[in-house]
Amino acid sequence: MTLELGQAALRQLQQPVEGTYPYEGGGLLIGRTDEQGRKVVTEIKLIENQRAIEDQHNRILITDQMTLLQKGSSRRPRRRVPRSNPPRGRGFEQFFQWSHQMYREGEAYADNQGLLLIGFFHSHPDHPARPSEFDREHALPWWSYVIVSVQQGHSADVLSWALREDRSAFEAEEIVMREA
Repeated sequence: MTLELGQAALRQLQQPVEGTYPYEGGGLLIGRTDEQGRKVVTEIKLIENQRAIEDQHNRILITDQMTLLQKGSSRRPRRRVPRSNPPRGRGFEQFFQWSHQMYREGEAYADNQGLLLIGFFHSHPDHPARPSEFDREHALPWWSYVIVSVQQGHSADVLSWALREDRSAFEAEEIVMREA
């Protein structure tokens, strides 16, 4: 599978996660598929990290209280964790938790635009742009999972991954850059 990404979309992935450093940030990939079956990103929607500020390093939590952030939003990460979603564990696992509400909001937004919800992106502060076991356990097949490695506040690698249909592992997904 291939993910097509424009230069503007690439910057829309990198800038917000550089801004959330040393905490993890992320969002949704909205787009379409083309004649060759490539997933084409046409829009990026940021998602606010719902984890407590002290638990946001290498973790992103998306809850049913999630709302899509509008472009240019200056909202800062929340400092409280909803009781229904307490922080779990510590260490180098990449926490992103899908809620039914978040998925429905993303799907509805994409549907209203005549597009598809094609994936998710998040950052790995001071770690490689490779998915963790936690990522694999909570991922959906077909979706693109773009991981941005942010090293000392600056974007480094940007890699895309797709979960195998049998959910056993991620496979690298080629990113094709387009001019516009």
